[in-house]
Parts: sequence; C-alpha cells; structure tokens
Amino acid sequence: MFARPSAEQERWMAAAARLGVSRDTPWLAERIGGWKAAGTFTRGALFALGVVAAGLSVAIAALLHVPGPFLVAGLALVAVAEQLIERRRLFGAGVEEALEVVGLLLIGFALVDGSGTAFEIRLALALALALLAAGLRFLNPLFTTLAVATLSFALDLIVSTLEVGALSRAVIVAVFCFAAAAVALGLGAARLRRPAHDAMLDWLVVAMPVAGYLWLEGRSASALAADPRQHLSVASAVAIAMPALFGALSLRGGIRRRRHAPILAGMACAGCVGYALRHVTGLALEVRLIVWGSAALVLALALDRYLRTPRAGITSRDVGLGKDALGLLQLVGAGALTPSATQPPGAPFKGAGGGFDGGGASGGY
Repeated sequence: MFARPSAEQERWMAAAARLGVSRDTPWLAERIGGWKAAGTFTRGALFALGVVAAGLSVAIAALLHVPGPFLVAGLALVAVAEQLIERRRLFGAGVEEALEVVGLLLIGFALVDGSGTAFEIRLALALALALLAAGLRFLNPLFTTLAVATLSFALDLIVSTLEVGALSRAVIVAVFCFAAAAVALGLGAARLRRPAHDAMLDWLVVAMPVAGYLWLEGRSASALAADPRQHLSVASAVAIAMPALFGALSLRGGIRRRRHAPILAGMACAGCVGYALRHVTGLALEVRLIVWGSAALVLALALDRYLRTPRAGITSRDVGLGKDALGLLQLVGAGALTPSATQPPGAPFKGAGGGFDGGGASGGY
C-alpha cells in the first residue's frame, strides 16, 4: 500500500514536467525509477474511464447477486489499483486513482450503518476519511481538499443536531474552514521534501477560505431574504472580517515566500470581501461596480508604480529590461572575453647535490 516514488524521484519527476523533458530520456529514466505518469488531459480522460470501469464493476456485482456488492466491488477495485501501481509503476496516471478512490468510497459507504438518525453524519465522515486516505495514498491535492470540504459538511450536520440557528451554524463551519486554511498556510512555511505535499497545502490555502465564505454567504442570503432591513448581521460581519484578515495574512506570506498560492488566496479573499460589502450600502449595482472597479484600477496603478523600483527582490518590470540589466549583461560579456589568469610556475627541479646556506644556517642534501 505504500509503493510510490521516493521524495527524490518525485522531485525529478516534477522538474521534468516543468521543463518539458521526456521521461524516456536515459539520464532521467534512471533517476525516476521507471515511474510513469500522464499529462493533464490524458490523466483526466483515464480518470473518467476508471470511474466508468468502477461503475460497471459495481453493476456486475449487483447483477450476480454477490452478498455485499458495494464492499466486494470496493475491495476488488482497490486490489486492482494496487496491482496496476506495482506492475505498471503508475504515479498520477489517472486510472489507478479513479479505481482506488471509488473503491474506498464504496467501502466507506458499505461499512456505514444505515439505521439511526445520524446516518448522514456517519456517511459524511466515512466519505471524508475515504477521500483523505486516497489523497495521502496518491499524494493528490484534489482528494485531500475534497476530504476537508466533506468534513466541513459533516460538521454542519453535527452542529444542526445541537439546535443552533442557521447563521450560527454557518459561522461555526466557516471558522473551521478558515482555521484549516490558516493551518495549511502556517505549514507552508516549512521546507517539505515532496512537491505533492506543497501542492496539498496550496490547494487548501486557496480553496478553504472560499468554501468558508460560501457557507456564510448562503446562510446570510437566506436571512436577508427573510428580513431585507438586516443589512449587517453577524454572518455578514464575519463574512467581511474573516476573508479580510486571512487575505492580508496570505498576501504577506505569499510575498515573503515567493509562492503563488497564498497570493491567489489573498486575491480570492479580496473578491469575497468586495462582494460581501454589498450589504453595507444601499447603492445600486451599477454604482457599486463603478466604485469598486475604479478602486481596483487605482490600487493596481499605485502598486505598479511602487514596484518599478525592486522591493525585496520583487518588481513590476519585465526581467531583462532597463539599464541595470544592460550593465549586468556587459559585465558578463566582459568576464567571458577576459582570458583566464595564468597559473604560477611550479618550483624548479633541483637535482642531487649539497648546499650550504651560510650565515650559520645548516646545509642539506
């Protein structure tokens, strides 16, 4: 169950994918250990094909009247996926991921007791655990993000049993989503060996704040529909404060770490804050669009002008433009044309014979 590329092999695979180097290259094939993967389009097509094959397997088990068709089909799909990984050396090919994730979901569904009032809660927890297991097994950021999102849905179901109001439920679930994103943002500062672990954290940093805001927006919209005069409810205030705070932290962390995901999360949070502020004023939609568009344009122009001078290694200029880059190019050219320094001559050969230094010094042979 733990047959997968080592951290070094995964780094070589990630570098080859970024640089467009074919994995059949001899020097690269030796370093990745024969592991095979697929491109984005091919991986998606093979994943869809694997889902169809998994569905047919469940249908065949049901038609044959196999006892516990979901459990049997799930175990068979996981076994087939592991065999493909072991024999074909697949890592991120798509088909093995589809077979195993569907198999794990079927196993989780089969093991959940269908009786009782908490069936939905148990089912949501089982599906979240299955997605988390698949994400950790295949180092897939999509599965791990879906696992945390499913866990937020399970938390909403749990809170609903406590007879809490709709807005309070939304606030609790949103706090969980933003807390998960904050933990991922904090862990992203560590130096991780696997690129897939960085991708998992990046997906959580970008996706979970948006999920938390959607929880708040959905519940506050229903509350405002019931009472249009309620312009700034608790959920609306949280919907403004939490994305604003997390967006500021994400932007700061992304700029300091030179990482795209926290910056994208900050941009998404800024959009959420701008959309949530529509409840504060009673202005028309066209006026709000003009005001916020103008504010965004002024901010972009000011930031571009501020970054024309490099600040901590960040600049708005294209790399290679400007007189400083031309001066650096001249220095490089001069260094390339300068002949190398001559090596100092070695000590001359001295044949046999004696010598006397004089002045009281001893002689030698």
